[in-house]
Amino acid sequence: MISREAIAYDLREARDHISGGQTQAARLQIAALMENLELLLHAPRQAARFRENQLSSADQFGRDDILMLEVFCGQAIKVMAHSDRERAELILDKAQRFWDGLPVKITGKP
Repeated sequence: MISREAIAYDLREARDHISGGQTQAARLQIAALMENLELLLHAPRQAARFRENQLSSADQFGRDDILMLEVFCGQAIKVMAHSDRERAELILDKAQRFWDGLPVKITGKP
């Protein structure tokens, strides 16, 4: 399962690529992040793997929060297609602040 920190890292890396003028590398980083987010949203739930008191991968972060992060990433990709690196960097900065500001959800009883 992808971790909260891994998602934050991918966002930072993409933003660093953009600020360094490496838009192709940023696109690849964002595309990989979006694939991971899709996997979180659509991973099959296996009854034997999850107990009733545990959350699925997407529920651990919040489905709406993952969808919002996907929107940010999609916007950044579209803006980069129009060669607007500054705006793409701003969008990723907002995405990073959004993600970092989310409360940590508890994944089950201790």
